[in-house]
Amino acid sequence: MTMILKATRITRLNSTRSFGASVGACIHSLIFAFCLLAASSTSYAQDSHSHEPQYDVYQLSASAEIEVPNDLMTVTMVAQATGSDAAELANKINASMGWAVSKLKPYTKIDTRTLDYQTYPQYERNGSRIKGWVASQSMRLETDDFEQAAKAIQVLQERLQVQGMQLSAKPETRQRAEDQLMNKALNAFKARALLVQTNMGAPAYRIMNLSINANGSGGRMHAENYRSDSMSMSKSSAPSIEAGTSRVMVSVNGQIQLE
Repeated sequence: MTMILKATRITRLNSTRSFGASVGACIHSLIFAFCLLAASSTSYAQDSHSHEPQYDVYQLSASAEIEVPNDLMTVTMVAQATGSDAAELANKINASMGWAVSKLKPYTKIDTRTLDYQTYPQYERNGSRIKGWVASQSMRLETDDFEQAAKAIQVLQERLQVQGMQLSAKPETRQRAEDQLMNKALNAFKARALLVQTNMGAPAYRIMNLSINANGSGGRMHAENYRSDSMSMSKSSAPSIEAGTSRVMVSVNGQIQLE
């Protein structure tokens, strides 16, 4: 009899716990459903507000630009050879590039980088078979010392050809110019916004969105034009280099709303 009473008590206790757990689960479900309903209502209100028509909104733009000196020169020089033996051509190119690297050692202000080696076949006129090979390898010189670059080019033209030249502004030079122009462009944008506000008789305005973009163009010398000049140039003469300038521009675009 004692055993039966104990079993009955345990059963009742378990039943009470099950009932409490069910009630707790129902409460949690109701709270979760309420939160979902509140979030949906808020989202709907925001979407409805975002789709409301906006009045007294004006699109404006302003820009500022400046010419900065080109203080960086990038020159590409190439060693090229043709022949029927591809292995022999590779040796010739390697010898020319090694010679060029050794010649550039005194020019400490020039950063030098050798580029990929390339070889491709030459076909007979009817294209029936290969009659030889063309091998080449390029070298890139980069410096802000134009005088030293001119002397180095003069020396290297003994065995290499100028493939291309680019004159541009250094990244730090361009960055300083962009920072100055950003202030000018923003001030110009605010001046135009104030002009619209005053003209339309509004007490104030607010900026709704704003984007700032920087771009520009650098001075370039096309490879074809420069190569034709260097081919006819005496090996004892140095190239004449005019650095020129690059244009840097910052533009501001945005929307304002009159109050």
